[in-house]
Amino acid sequence: MVGLPRNNLIGEIPSEIKLLKYLRVLNLMFNESVTGVIPLEIGEMENLTELSLHHNSLTGPIPSVIANLTNLATLDLHHNQLTGPLPEWLGDLSNLSYLSVWGNDLTGSVPQLDCLGGVVTLRHQPEWSAATNSHGADAYNVLMA
Repeated sequence: MVGLPRNNLIGEIPSEIKLLKYLRVLNLMFNESVTGVIPLEIGEMENLTELSLHHNSLTGPIPSVIANLTNLATLDLHHNQLTGPLPEWLGDLSNLSYLSVWGNDLTGSVPQLDCLGGVVTLRHQPEWSAATNSHGADAYNVLMA
């Protein structure tokens, strides 16, 4: 586990982050001066179960390489400056149980989350509507921001 919340970190997340390939938890939350895009090298950290990057100043889209993180249970990206659509591939993260993306400039609708067998907690933009899984049941609890 690497937990560096509230450490006044400054700058971009370095590409060398990929060297921590056996890491399970990466928590860099509440470092408002962490800037730039989420590095593509995060997609090489296949053992991650938690990625918490909320309350930073990250920009750009949610990178598609996060789809490589098949063990990911928690993806917490709220309160950044992320843009673009909420990716459809989020529904392919079969272990995902907590997703928080509110407080960004993301667009579109919540992707179909058919792969989720259990309940996922989703914090999202208030204008997004709740989706259901293929069984017609709510796929998650919606927590409004």
